[in-house]
Amino acid sequence: MPAINTVKHCFANGYYHIYNRGLNKSNIFLDDQDFVSFLHLLKLYLTPGLKVIRKDPRSKKPIEVTPNYCYSKIRLLSYCLMPNHFHLICQLLEVDGMKDFMRKISNQYTSVFNKRHEREGMVFGGIYRAVSIISADHLTKVAAYIHTNPYKIVKCGRVEDYQYSSLFHIHRNDTIPWINYDDVVLDRKGTKYTDFVKNCYNSKVFDGIHSLLIDDSD
Repeated sequence: MPAINTVKHCFANGYYHIYNRGLNKSNIFLDDQDFVSFLHLLKLYLTPGLKVIRKDPRSKKPIEVTPNYCYSKIRLLSYCLMPNHFHLICQLLEVDGMKDFMRKISNQYTSVFNKRHEREGMVFGGIYRAVSIISADHLTKVAAYIHTNPYKIVKCGRVEDYQYSSLFHIHRNDTIPWINYDDVVLDRKGTKYTDFVKNCYNSKVFDGIHSLLIDDSD
């Protein structure tokens, strides 16, 4: 029987909570540069109109090229990167958007991670998991859940200062071209959204959406 949430039934315009963790629950981010590398890949594939400089295979000279974008297939609404796992909340614009995007991200990050740390083999513990989010209420609560993940590793519960979460930008009202967080923030801008996230954590509202969250038992 397939592991929970590994079988994906995808629908255009559907919202999904996507997550994966390290092989044998080991860390997939060993230092700040690893976190930055993963965020760079999100930016690379999701920023509309982004150009990068690469070496031409024939002339060996630097040329400006357009990466194999995913922004027309998928929208990123929220994310949180933790030492041994990551969470993404996305909306599919095309049915194959999640499959294409996650294949690129997983393969590229594995390559970068192995090269940096002089290792071989798998980084992630199998294929990514995904859960369909079917209501606006669940969407805001799942986003709040992933934004509270850093509570145990930040000082004084200041999850808004954790740099590897989209809450860091939402709290500061930053405009990030590759994050579309309006659907999860709604009318709660900046610090109002941060207060909402903390209230969700303290009131234990996540108990009602357990099936949409990462399963720590498998």
